[in-house]
Amino acid sequence: MKKFIIKLLFSPRQRSSELGSALGLTKRSNIVRPFPTAAQPAQARRRPVGLAKTWIYAASFAAGMLLAGCDTDDEYRAAEPELYLTASTRIFALSADGGQRTVVIDTNCGEWKVTTDAAGWLSNRKEGNLLTITAGESLSTKAQTAVVTVSSIDDPSLTCEIRVMQYGTGATNLSALGTANCYMASTGASYVFDASIKGNGLGDGNSEYIDKHGLLLDEGVAAELLWEAVFDADKTRSRDVIDGEPVYRNGRIWFTTGREQGNAVIALRDFSGEIVWSWHIWVTDREVTLTAANGYEWMDRNLGALNNMPGDVANRGLFYQWGRKDPFLPSSAPYTTGNVTEANVENHQVGDGTAEWAYTGVRQQLLTEAPGNIENAVRHPTQFLKTYYQYSGSSWYVTPTNDALKEADLWGGNKMSSGYKTIFDPCPLGYMVPPDGAFATAAGDMSTGVNVDTQWGPFEGNGRAWIGGTGDFFPFVGILTINTPLTNCGHIGVYWTASADASNGYGYEVYVTSDWGRYRQGATAYGNSVRCVKEK
Repeated sequence: MKKFIIKLLFSPRQRSSELGSALGLTKRSNIVRPFPTAAQPAQARRRPVGLAKTWIYAASFAAGMLLAGCDTDDEYRAAEPELYLTASTRIFALSADGGQRTVVIDTNCGEWKVTTDAAGWLSNRKEGNLLTITAGESLSTKAQTAVVTVSSIDDPSLTCEIRVMQYGTGATNLSALGTANCYMASTGASYVFDASIKGNGLGDGNSEYIDKHGLLLDEGVAAELLWEAVFDADKTRSRDVIDGEPVYRNGRIWFTTGREQGNAVIALRDFSGEIVWSWHIWVTDREVTLTAANGYEWMDRNLGALNNMPGDVANRGLFYQWGRKDPFLPSSAPYTTGNVTEANVENHQVGDGTAEWAYTGVRQQLLTEAPGNIENAVRHPTQFLKTYYQYSGSSWYVTPTNDALKEADLWGGNKMSSGYKTIFDPCPLGYMVPPDGAFATAAGDMSTGVNVDTQWGPFEGNGRAWIGGTGDFFPFVGILTINTPLTNCGHIGVYWTASADASNGYGYEVYVTSDWGRYRQGATAYGNSVRCVKEK
């Protein structure tokens, strides 16, 4: 009888991935995701072929082949399958008030056992090929870690390790004094914040967003690191801004910072996997100082920057489309002189995050009624939204020529002369985007040309000092546009105010170059820098 070599249809890694998908486990974030609901499309409800079914198919195929070849010689010998033992999740974290995680163990080596060095604070339950790891409420002020080892009973050398961390009760509560879309943190520390409410929990700038989508985040089920980045575009170091995975539990998100200063965004997903909100984590060990000018107290650096040293790439901070809460990354190249290609390098850092950046090609949805594309922007915080009609209109928010666009006050700059903060404001707790008149010597005068000799210092170090205001340096980070995304890094500086012209919906901005400066109106779909002021 001729024997046939039977090759399995899937590799061990592929089979492990299948099981992870079937149980709702993501490949990267290690988050247990619930199955799609019946209301979702049939395609979304399909589950991949599981391991058991793969073996059934392989066995059926083998039987057929053996029957077909029973009258031939036996010069061929069946190959022994390579033994393997893998876990669908190799590292995860739990909050201080406890929780559990179910891990799929995929193996062909027979029975397996579990050991741990957790010293009593973890328990394990084995059921079939599922391993459930549970921790009770932490009694420690510091984070605690453990290794859970799964090993073959027949071959003890065949093992895999699952690393578990539980946050301590000493995690700093970033939202103790209120909520915001941005929180400032230091390296090497544990934090928690309120993830049950959008932004600062106040108004939405006449956008009708709250009327349609509500203010509470009661549909969240899992937290996820979308991206993390350092300013030198070093992909290795960018993985050290956030340490491990964030955890969502009981309306709060827990996370730990790593050894590198930088920026990150953590998202909250719902049962179907959609992003319902996201928060910017600004990790800097350099304390922010304030300087008064024009009736406001100003931060000493750009939103997201690590310092304000002329010529240092860490002074750039982040870009924002007017009215949006989520940031975009600046150029990853060193400063140079003039608007040159080598200075305008799109930054796609994500570190250990799951997101992908989209700076081009993503148009706003063709919506003419409030709240327009706000929900689209919330669900896709790394998509830079261009206007639907290229070269036409100014806003990512709604399609042009609609009154809802003209009256939108997404950052709260028009309600009163002093401004107010909305749920979309990108500044940290206690700060806001400067309103109309905060930059100008004459409050509300945002269209008059500025004498650079009296208002702004000489162009040097790829920026100018605002000598007519705080005296602080303002780096020329360039802008993100809807046509040629990243341009003029090191050549121009454009800073948003919270205000927009109610007659046309254009946002007010400060636009300064090496030769001149102007307070003017700018297209709200463009991405500019932000320098926050203390909230009044």
